[in-house]
Amino acid sequence: MVDSAKLLQPHIYDLAARMYLVMRRRNESQALLARGITGSGKISNLRLFTNQILRLSSHSSKEAKIAEQVKALGIVLESFGNSKTLMNPNASRHSRYTELHFNERGRIAGAKVLTFGLDKSRLNRLTQEERSFDVFYQFIAGYTSAERDALNIEDPSNYALLASSGTYRLPAGPSSDDSIAMAILLLGNLEFGEGDFHTVSAHVTNVEVLDHVSRLLGVSSEDLSQALTNKTSYVRKELYTALLNAQQSALQRDQLVRDLYASSVALSGNAPLISAYGQNGFDEFCINFANEMLQSESTMDNTACVEMLRGQLPDKAQRKPGGLLSLMNKASSAHKQGKGNSDHRNEDLLSFVATSGNANRMQFGVNHYAGVCMYDVSNFVEKDTDLFDPAFVPLLRNSSESFVAKLFSGPSLAAEKHYKDESIVVQAQVSSRPLRTFTPFVSSNFTGEGERTSEDAQEHLELDRGKSYPVTTQINFTLSELFANISKARLWALSCIRPNDSGSPNSFDKRRVKAQIHSLLLSDLAPRRSVEYVADFDLA
Repeated sequence: MVDSAKLLQPHIYDLAARMYLVMRRRNESQALLARGITGSGKISNLRLFTNQILRLSSHSSKEAKIAEQVKALGIVLESFGNSKTLMNPNASRHSRYTELHFNERGRIAGAKVLTFGLDKSRLNRLTQEERSFDVFYQFIAGYTSAERDALNIEDPSNYALLASSGTYRLPAGPSSDDSIAMAILLLGNLEFGEGDFHTVSAHVTNVEVLDHVSRLLGVSSEDLSQALTNKTSYVRKELYTALLNAQQSALQRDQLVRDLYASSVALSGNAPLISAYGQNGFDEFCINFANEMLQSESTMDNTACVEMLRGQLPDKAQRKPGGLLSLMNKASSAHKQGKGNSDHRNEDLLSFVATSGNANRMQFGVNHYAGVCMYDVSNFVEKDTDLFDPAFVPLLRNSSESFVAKLFSGPSLAAEKHYKDESIVVQAQVSSRPLRTFTPFVSSNFTGEGERTSEDAQEHLELDRGKSYPVTTQINFTLSELFANISKARLWALSCIRPNDSGSPNSFDKRRVKAQIHSLLLSDLAPRRSVEYVADFDLA
């Protein structure tokens, strides 16, 4: 009732209205951070929040058209970046930063979305009842009979990547470039046989699939087969080509699948449960590191954990982080230069961990804000280095398909040239950073900060787009820049709670909810926010 003295329950529309009102009255930039474990409803709530902001800020037909385009963009990004996991049927497997731009009258004028940190493991590793990215299933379900015949499209169960989990059904949605998506699916079907002699590399056994993939990518079958069964390395300023066996060729194929997809959608995870799958590796570590950084910028003092992961908290973005990421950076540099073997490099990462009492010597634990998580260090260094075989670069750049050629000639691919001949690519990497830059915020009065000075601008560091960096270094740099930017805006926090682990409606798991309330410090924040207020003063 309107006359009731009882306060209304928190609602996402009310939060959107409050933020919009503050922006209009004070002419200040606003920032919203969504917090919560996987399946807590962050994506759905942010979608509702955005729709309400667009509803409040669009009044003319032109503004309504922009609002519809912003909504459609969110659907496309979810299609390419979301997938079903054991814990969440619509889990976001990438990080996303969205800007809504308004004119002086508070009307919607445009939007910008930056994506980074794509979980590439979804393109090779699926467990039972999981799915790869939604776009593949939507492609297959949305094609007409004529299109299916033209592209030789089959049922999902005929593609090794999709069939590995045995789960196929997904809601329909938008699609992207046909040839790239189908080429990625068919690449997973390639099989390899051993060479006849030790001096001969492996070969592709299902040549008809190889021919189909080559046609879709616009390259010759012979060149693609050569690139898949040989690996090029740059060691001590010299290029070496190694012959691959069948198992190694399959790994080379998987790497091509991951980088082809990451490059095609210009993405390259977000908010899983701290220990969602029992066995956590490099991808889960990156996601939890990003979440730990997010908590440090909102309402939680988890400085000790963040400093252990990335070193002392700086005011500016770090080109070379400290802490655990520094050890990973050094191990990745050694891997790039061909020093040591993978087992020794991975074991070196455990030098800072007390392994006594740990039955598995290849594991280490981190006490995150939401609890302890154990990580298996196997393949940490290789995944962090994330190199793309340079033999694929000229092959795909010379593709007869213009889309493929432009894809690997753009800013998403860092290609390092030979010091004597710049026409030779010696190392390559699909970037894990966003391709666009953040829109700089004007400092708000309540922060007590001024705009960036010319001296600050000179000290501001950037990662060279033409060089390869460890994935963790790129994510750390991106998050540092992001949080340095939004610190100039008025910051709001949206805390989301998952009511149960089964996804059942009208079910409330008290133990699960209590654990989330404790990890997000809501029991401490609620009484404090009920009595505190902010007073602003202009500094003369």
